[in-house]
Amino acid sequence: FEIGYINIYSVSGGGSVEPEGLLLDDGETIVLYNSSQAAFSSEELESKSGWYANNDICNFNGNDQIALSNDGVVIDMVGVLGSSADYAKDTTLVRNASVSSPTETYSASEWTSLAKDTVSNVGNHTMDAVASDLIISEYVEGSGYNKFIEIYNGTGEAVDLVNYSVTLYVNGSADSSSNKTFEFSSLLVI
Repeated sequence: FEIGYINIYSVSGGGSVEPEGLLLDDGETIVLYNSSQAAFSSEELESKSGWYANNDICNFNGNDQIALSNDGVVIDMVGVLGSSADYAKDTTLVRNASVSSPTETYSASEWTSLAKDTVSNVGNHTMDAVASDLIISEYVEGSGYNKFIEIYNGTGEAVDLVNYSVTLYVNGSADSSSNKTFEFSSLLVI
């Protein structure tokens, strides 16, 4: 698996070069992880395509929320924005296969909670139905820097990631200057 780097460009009226796409194939995942994690060796990480170190996003502690947005609109959320209560401290959350739609309101019933540092599912997800959009499919808040966020495409077709982003909301605050956003468009090769 490899995220499709589309090196085709269109030239707008002003002559600027604009990328046309960054595709995540149906049935595939993209994984963000903390580069200081200890769950996988460097050799294992090198063999995984679609995995990207991102210490800004993967620096959460069980009371921080993670949001997936499309074109600036939150479509999926892990955690309750506005709450600093621990909802996933020292745990791995895997989205249930029956969940096929993202939701901007977190519901613990959509997730299976596993022991801290359970990473055997990271990079793999299954879904019982065709999804309406990308979803956050796994959240690992493990020991030390063992932090992973997995995004899954179960839509039945490749999805262009250019307008998607992931945001870390620190301690539940939508307005904190500590919040961080990762734009998937930053992965484009121009």
